[in-house]
Amino acid sequence: MAIDTEEDRPGLLASLGRLIGSTVGLVQTRLELLSNDMAIEHSRRMRLVIVGAAAIVFLQAGLLMGAIFLVLVVPESARAMAVGMAALVLLGAAFGCALWVRHWFKTRPPFLAATIGELRKDLEKLRGGP
Repeated sequence: MAIDTEEDRPGLLASLGRLIGSTVGLVQTRLELLSNDMAIEHSRRMRLVIVGAAAIVFLQAGLLMGAIFLVLVVPESARAMAVGMAALVLLGAAFGCALWVRHWFKTRPPFLAATIGELRKDLEKLRGGP
């Protein structure tokens, strides 16, 4: 049996220091990844808000112009039918936009997906997995 000597201890302390350094580096990397994920999500949401606001403004302008056009162009006897058809087309377009937004929310990657994936890989390696 070997007895611990003073020569063995510096190696143990150095190993412990390397372990702590590696752990701190790992945490730093994961925090940077978390920060990056949050910035990407913020830009996605801002883009969605800006495009949504623009779509609403354009939709309102289009509806107004379309209503004015119908009133001016269609003979008085067919105005009701023309306004109804225009309303159906515009409602169909709005429904299509709503379906796109729903699809976008369902298919986008989950918030912090990359960070969670990396943390799972780290946990597997710490547990001795592949």
